[in-house]
Amino acid sequence: MEESNPTHIDPLLRKGKRSLATLKSLEPGLGTQLNTPTRLGQDVLAYRKAVEAYDGSHALRIKTLYPKQRKLDREAKQLISKIKNALKPTFGSAWNERWTDAGFLEKTIATPTALSERITLLQRLTIFLQAHPEFEVEKLDVTAAKADELARNLTKIRQTLEKQETLEGNLATQMKTARTALEKRLRGLRHELSQLLADDDPRWSTFGYQSPAARQEARRQLHRARAKAGAESAELSA
Repeated sequence: MEESNPTHIDPLLRKGKRSLATLKSLEPGLGTQLNTPTRLGQDVLAYRKAVEAYDGSHALRIKTLYPKQRKLDREAKQLISKIKNALKPTFGSAWNERWTDAGFLEKTIATPTALSERITLLQRLTIFLQAHPEFEVEKLDVTAAKADELARNLTKIRQTLEKQETLEGNLATQMKTARTALEKRLRGLRHELSQLLADDDPRWSTFGYQSPAARQEARRQLHRARAKAGAESAELSA
């Protein structure tokens, strides 16, 4: 999935910034008491920072950590296959009791499907190759050192991803809290504007709101259109 920066596309943030800019340009003449530029600015800033923090954490996980884990895991699968090929001339091409010495305990020499199981198998293969260096093939990286390196690196990146996912969850909660606060502030501003501006005041549009007068006219037009449609339908049915 393609990533983007929510600070550039988030409709609520755009709305908050527009309302803040408008409010600053109209104050102190407008006279807001509860939803001042300072208070709205604090909520806009808090939400922007929360969005940026979450976006940065999410991008790090998706664009950096997951690709790194996938790369290491591909190397791990390749190494496991190489080690199996090195052992088959001695242990056989199908699982038997001898394969348990190398760490294949599940009565199969198929590469495990779960990442955690592949890490465990690499750890067992490390121990086996350390005890039986005669099976190592250095030119193919079939060595205890390589198996150990991959097992350690995969374990590390897996732990890092788990921590990142926890952090991202916490940041998502903080972003939701900041979003709720900004939404509440904008609702409060609109309510306060209804007490300060006339229904047809053109300044409604500078805030990005449809004026009460325009909303009323839109409802009247809709009502007239529905009434006309109903009358025409009745004529056709007669």
